[in-house]
This record gives sequence, C-alpha cells and structure tokens, in this order.
Amino acid sequence: MKKKIKMLLVSTLIFSLISPLAAIKAYSAVRNEWKHDVYFAPHVGLNIETWNYYGTDGKPKEGWFCVDGKWYYGDQEHFDNYYGIYIDKWAPAHYKEYVDSSNVWHQDFGDFDYYCGSDGAMKTGWFQAYSQKDSYNKKYGVHWYYAGSDGKILKDMYTTDGYWVNSEGIWK
Repeated sequence: MKKKIKMLLVSTLIFSLISPLAAIKAYSAVRNEWKHDVYFAPHVGLNIETWNYYGTDGKPKEGWFCVDGKWYYGDQEHFDNYYGIYIDKWAPAHYKEYVDSSNVWHQDFGDFDYYCGSDGAMKTGWFQAYSQKDSYNKKYGVHWYYAGSDGKILKDMYTTDGYWVNSEGIWK
C-alpha cells in the first residue's frame, strides 16, 4: 500500500512539473495567427470566449497592435486566463503598471478614447456604442460617436462632416 501511495505522489509531482511546460510548448507553436479560446469561468458559472493574436514570439499580443492594416487592443491584465482582444468595448490610449516609492502597485490606463467594434478592430468614422459610463448596465441606450482616422473619439468639436459632438463625444 505504501508503495502505491509513493508511486502516486511521484507521478503527481512529475505531472505537475511537466504540465506547465506542455502549456508553454502549445502556445509557442502558434505564431502570427489568430486563436479562439473558450474557458469555463467557475466564478460566473459560464463559458467565456476570447480571441488572441499570437506574435512571432508565440505569446498573445498586448496593448495596441496592427494586423492587416487594422488596429486591435490586447488585454494586458492577466489576473486570470480569460483575457483577449477588446470586442465591443472602450479601449485605453495606453496601459502602464508600476510600483511607487512606497512599494504600492498602480495601474494607469490613460483615457478610454478609442472603441473596438464587434470584430475587435478599432473604429473610425461614425459608429454606435454604449456610453463609457454605461458600458455595463446599458440603461442609457446606444449613442452615435465619431472617431478620427487615428481612431480617437472627437469631443467638444465639429466632425469632418459638420456635426457637433459633446464633451463625451456623443452626437445629439
């Protein structure tokens, strides 16, 4: 009996050492291509689908990146396995993590002045989306926004075709 328990412990130890390496090897085989993943999220009790673009290093792209002339934003918060590109979501201008002199960890997202559409690509021109303040509960409805050719939402100004957008970038 002791021998069986010992064998079980040894095989568990070997598996726990090899398993992470197998996962790394699996990702390193994916290069310069899109990958769709589905994860079960026990904390919400459902599947979460993500899309990632894997670069030449075999890792998912983070922050702003361009593929075939379209810009995408890859999630940089890796607190769980459910990260991917932003889809139908407001995206930040930049993202930075740092630890200050008091040894306190911070996140700086910059302004969320960009929007990634249903295909994950950054929007330009006119498009409809939920307000940044309303992106979770969606109680205020959909609004019209205008993004310049650089993807940044215009605010408090006239669009190139002569329409006024307010301080939140909403055309009324």
